[in-house]
Amino acid sequence: MSSSLRPFLGPALAFAAVAAAGALLFLDLCDLIYRCGCVAWWAGGAAHCNIRIPGPPDCPFCAWPAVSAGACFAGMGAQAGILLRPKPPGGLGALASRSLAALAAFGVVLWGIGAALGFAVGYWR
Repeated sequence: MSSSLRPFLGPALAFAAVAAAGALLFLDLCDLIYRCGCVAWWAGGAAHCNIRIPGPPDCPFCAWPAVSAGACFAGMGAQAGILLRPKPPGGLGALASRSLAALAAFGVVLWGIGAALGFAVGYWR
């Protein structure tokens, strides 16, 4: 492997790990924001979401999958910004703390987008 790629490998692997963790936790965060009934992908996913029940309220993330995908990618963008910035300082300890910050950033971005979307569509009336 080229020595110029070696400094990038650790942050890239960390980004892959936290992006995967964020994607796996997406529906749990959906339920945390909207209390809609979504559960982890491996436990049924959106099968118990309130969009399956006739009438309002309908979970905005599940009702508009393109918006929820955009929110997920925005969260991953925040993770990339934290982990893949040029010449990150520090060694493994700094990478671990930036990985935790990136995982938290995913939740913060999703919470912000989810709250804005929920208020915009009147989900909590």
